[in-house]
This record gives sequence, structure tokens and C-alpha cells, in this order.
Amino acid sequence: MNAIAKTMTMEYHILQVVWARFSGHLLFVVIVFWPRFGPRIFKSRNYRGEFGRSLLMFVSNACFISALPLATLATASAIMLTGPILITALAVPLLGEKVGWHRWQAIAVGLCGALIIVRPDPTLSNIGKILVLGSAITFALYQILNRKLAGVDPQDTMIAYTALIATVVTSMAVWSVFQWPHSLRHLFWFIAHGAIGALSQFWLSRRYSSHRLQ
Repeated sequence: MNAIAKTMTMEYHILQVVWARFSGHLLFVVIVFWPRFGPRIFKSRNYRGEFGRSLLMFVSNACFISALPLATLATASAIMLTGPILITALAVPLLGEKVGWHRWQAIAVGLCGALIIVRPDPTLSNIGKILVLGSAITFALYQILNRKLAGVDPQDTMIAYTALIATVVTSMAVWSVFQWPHSLRHLFWFIAHGAIGALSQFWLSRRYSSHRLQ
């Protein structure tokens, strides 16, 4: 999904790439779940929490995609690998979960190994670093909120709300920079970007509904 976003930012405005990510996500969810659930898909027991999740996901993706023209994909991905550390650290005060040293050690070893493999570019601009780090922090908060709301709303509702705020906000502004896809291949990438995003959030919500950080 990140590779698709990187490729599309070379041809299209960042706002359009973000819009395609979330509007495609929302459309995919509605097509799949609406025949079964109808408007109940947007019925929540915690609207504030769902809107908070949606806003965090919007900010995280917007920051990450905005950083892609400024950084190699390897560098951006390497900074995002701080996510497990942030999630583990935030799970203690925000979720009241206990994190053992074996978990910290495993995360540290995994992070070091991943950095060796991807070999991030140290010349990334400061604004690029800030954008990707901001994406990592907001995504960590998003996952923490996912865990807090797991079991409160059905998974299909959580997945639908994930894309709602970003779709509404970007749809109001995207038409000023919108370009029709230059080819069928680009159209496929736009569609795939949203569909993969929806599927990734489906599996993420399933994981947090059945596991605790320990």
C-alpha cells in the first residue's frame, strides 16, 4: 500500500492520493457490508471514540503520504518502525496493561534488524522526518484507541468509521487539484490503494479484538 502511495505521489497531487486512499476504503466497505447491515453499519455505541479514531487515521496517513515526495520509501518505513515501541509505551498509561521486559527486548531486537535491512537515508529533510514521526505517533494512538474500542462496536462499523472523516474532509477540497487517472493502470492503483487499506484495517481490528499487549 505504501509503495502504491509513493508511486502515485509522483503523478498526482498529495491531496488526491489521500482522498483516493480513504474514499476507496469507504466505498469498498459500503459495497461489502451494506447489503448485510444497511445503515446500521454507521450505528455506534461510542461516536466520540469512532470519530477520534477516524481523525487519527486521517492525520497519520496525510502526514505519511505528504512525506513520501521528500523521502525514500525505505526511510519513511524505517521511521514508522518506531510504531511498536510507541504502542508498547502508550499501552501502559492509556490501557493499564503490563509490558514485560521480554516484550521490550523483542521490540528492540526487531527494530534494529529492520533498520539494518531497510538502511534508511540519513539525509532526509527535517520536515520529512517530522511528518513521518507525526504519522508514527498518530498511528500508535489510533491503534491504542482501536484496542480500547474493541468489543464496543462491530468490526464492520469500526472499519467504516476509519475512513469517514478523511473522506468527508478531502472530498470537499480534492476537486481543486483532481486529475482523472492517466491510464487504466493508474485507475487500478487508485482502487487497490483504498481496498488494501480497508482490508488492512479489518485485520488490525480483528487482532485488537482478541489480543492484549503483554
